[in-house]
Amino acid sequence: MTLQEATLFKNSRLGIMASIILFTRSPQLYKTVPGIMSVDLWCQGTTEKAMNILNKLGVCLCSTAGRAAVDHIAEGYKTGMLEWKENMEKVTHHFTYTEKFLIFLPII
Repeated sequence: MTLQEATLFKNSRLGIMASIILFTRSPQLYKTVPGIMSVDLWCQGTTEKAMNILNKLGVCLCSTAGRAAVDHIAEGYKTGMLEWKENMEKVTHHFTYTEKFLIFLPII
């Protein structure tokens, strides 16, 4: 392990420790990092029981709050995609089907 990798590893451990301390002190104020950890753990398929144990340690949010964070992110993505679709329809409303197809055809 190089010195730069060791420093990065040390800094990331310090950040997680600070996050746990702050989250334990005031969960409503300092839930950003545990929220990110919850989303990441959920995406990796962590069980509900494991999430609740990690929540008691201050590492992540409980399983229901983690799922709510995932749902919130998904809703924001869905809203963004619908807005993009509406904007594209406004711009391309006078194009033929073939022209619309060629716009979105990936360049190989």
